[in-house]
Amino acid sequence: MESDVSPDKYLPHIDRRRCTLCGRCLEACPTQALEETAEAVVLARPESCTLCTICELSCPHNAISLPFMVVFAPSQRTPHLQAPRRHPKTLSSKGGSQ
Repeated sequence: MESDVSPDKYLPHIDRRRCTLCGRCLEACPTQALEETAEAVVLARPESCTLCTICELSCPHNAISLPFMVVFAPSQRTPHLQAPRRHPKTLSSKGGSQ
């Protein structure tokens, strides 16, 4: 059975109206998947994109968005995680003044 979910669904979306061609995403992309055109930056090599989110984070105009969110599920091994308890500081009094 073939999946009805397109892999392109998870690739970065570049809003051409917001892109100012500043080039920060081009410089930041570790796989050179992006390319500059006359109107905007485009995802020219989608097969090279690793979904690392660096392009999205580097864009000062929020022109790049990735349509997914990474959520870490609680571990099966440690179901009741708690913050470590803090022990009160032990104050020692030393005789005499300095």
